[in-house]
Amino acid sequence: MPEAGGGTAIRGRGADEPEDIIDLLPLELVRSQLIPPAPNRRESAIDWLPEFGGASWIAYGASSLLVISHLPSPLSDHERQLGPFFRQVIEPPPGGEHADLSAVSWCPAIPSEGEIAAALGNSIFMYLPVPGGESGIRESFRFPDY
Repeated sequence: MPEAGGGTAIRGRGADEPEDIIDLLPLELVRSQLIPPAPNRRESAIDWLPEFGGASWIAYGASSLLVISHLPSPLSDHERQLGPFFRQVIEPPPGGEHADLSAVSWCPAIPSEGEIAAALGNSIFMYLPVPGGESGIRESFRFPDY
């Protein structure tokens, strides 16, 4: 039955309190995340890292974004059942003009420490995993534009 004042109580709210639209949503809101476009067509804009941290990884350019994702190994039954567990989309700092990521390359050192380079316009960006409890990849340094 409606309360006096013409409004209805929503989850313990009084009639005089404003209704919060979030309370009406059936699911909890999650942190927004960039959804990358289709990968760039250049062969140099994709690279695979067969082993880092016990998993295989793929990195590719999607327009001007760098996408890094765990890639389940088709040779491992366990990884195929898990599916990808990590994906990060990195937007390198903008240069003078809009350009697509033209090259992506994991550092060839064995064992790998997860460093990756990405070429965008006249700049090369270097990224490496964030140590400690934080998760993700961060820019370590950038070669200057010439």
